[in-house]
Amino acid sequence: MKALILAGGQGTRLRSVVSDLPKPLAPIHGRPFLEYVMDYWIEQGVTLFTLAVGYQSEKIIKHFKNSYRDVQIIYSNEEKPLGTGGALLRAAEKAIAHSPNAREDILILNGDTFFSVPLPGFIKAHKNSKADLTLSIRQVESNSRYGGIELSSQGQILKFGFSSEEPTWINGGVYCAKSELLKALIDARKTDETHVALSLEAEIIPNLLKEEHVLQGHASDGTFIDIGIPEDYHLAQSILKGTAHE
Repeated sequence: MKALILAGGQGTRLRSVVSDLPKPLAPIHGRPFLEYVMDYWIEQGVTLFTLAVGYQSEKIIKHFKNSYRDVQIIYSNEEKPLGTGGALLRAAEKAIAHSPNAREDILILNGDTFFSVPLPGFIKAHKNSKADLTLSIRQVESNSRYGGIELSSQGQILKFGFSSEEPTWINGGVYCAKSELLKALIDARKTDETHVALSLEAEIIPNLLKEEHVLQGHASDGTFIDIGIPEDYHLAQSILKGTAHE
């Protein structure tokens, strides 16, 4: 399995506690957060990472170079901010070109989120549902920070990104996408001169729903931490303690 990691965000909300590093390199017990993410997915069977980098990319490239724990890393470096969606499509084009199997599904991960989703069950659910895109989801009791997700009785996503003060499903930042879907989005992006930056969450996913693509939710109750704000970054110090590769 090959994974694409979105690791190019500026992390402006985290700068009060991590001012001199890109967010994926924020230290947890002396090790970059991104190492914890990559450790988990290597142990799940990932054999190649494509890192979509941007802000302070040179620091990420200098740290990881061309491999981590003997797993190859290739880089997609945005020269100007492309948004999560633009960075994803640029990196996906590179990942697809690198893969000998053009029809292979691609795992997509947020570089500032750790979510322990067992890969075999996730991939099986993706294939069984014949989804174009499968999202890992988790349930929260209150939701002031994330957009809500509404599911059908079969787990298909009906609504995405709405506000809710009630218990709801939220996006966990782990995706599996058909390569055919990514190729179509890449081709559409090449002919669209109106977008400078493109958001995965605010534009690509809602547009896929409007176009009636099959988007599936896959529930997991695994360890979840998003280090996007100082409170959760500090919380990660206790949650991820002892989970790193020795």
